[in-house]
Amino acid sequence: MQPSGHPWRALAALLVCFCSWQVGPRWVSTEGPGTASAEKPEVADETVVARVGASVFTLKDIRAKLAELAPPYRYAAERRLPEVVKEIVQQEVLWREAQRLGLAKDPAIQRQIDEATKQILTRELFIREVRRKALPTDEEVQRYYAEHPAEFSTPERLEERHILVPTQSEAEAIFAEIRAGKDFDALSKVPSRDPGEEEGGVLSFTRGQRDAETERVAFGLKVGEVGGPVRTPRGYQLIKVVARHPASRQPLELAKPVIQARLQPQNEKKLFEELLARIRAEQKVEIREDLLRAAMPLEKTP
Repeated sequence: MQPSGHPWRALAALLVCFCSWQVGPRWVSTEGPGTASAEKPEVADETVVARVGASVFTLKDIRAKLAELAPPYRYAAERRLPEVVKEIVQQEVLWREAQRLGLAKDPAIQRQIDEATKQILTRELFIREVRRKALPTDEEVQRYYAEHPAEFSTPERLEERHILVPTQSEAEAIFAEIRAGKDFDALSKVPSRDPGEEEGGVLSFTRGQRDAETERVAFGLKVGEVGGPVRTPRGYQLIKVVARHPASRQPLELAKPVIQARLQPQNEKKLFEELLARIRAEQKVEIREDLLRAAMPLEKTP
């Protein structure tokens, strides 16, 4: 049996977020002493796991309810079945008592029920007529992928080490030492040639990040080659390329979730506007803004 409608889903979602289960009355367990077993018993779907008067809850009923929860809440609830079922049953008995007292006949409560019903139905309408239909098609995804290549491309990148010195003559003298067989890394560790920790490490650059001359020299080098000296605002620089990473493009299969996430809101907005325009026309909506503005309280001048 599925109990009558009430916000049990929100309740179950909240339950699995909290560690304490002491709120509300304590429930008596039907498990007697000595029933614990090292082996987990098999429980059939049609097994009755709870009762409220003449009504019964089977394991299948409970699992059907948990299936309506979002995955994180569902997984947690499935691992706290006794506590979750106790709270579902508690909601059921409280709802029945409210029915017995005739609370639904109270005009103020009925207005709240009507408003809640309106919100639930409106949300379901949006889900069915907008959200589900707004999922981008494969054709839309492929078209976006083809029209926005830069979004899914990684440009060519160099990893470099630098030596930076104040004058061109000093840079050329160091370059001569490197040509003669001296180690670039060892020469870069001379304190006067290492203006900062950043310069002593490996730096990464893609095209367009530096001035044209530095880029021309750097991207013209092979891995292991040294180029320069190049004039910079901070001095004269020698560049050693230690690695090259060619340009690449993310495959469509990996880009698809990103593209869907970008297109979904656009599709939803378009479908929602079309839905509103259609039903407003069908239902002959009229809003007298002139009368509403006239009814607004006048602003008090200070």
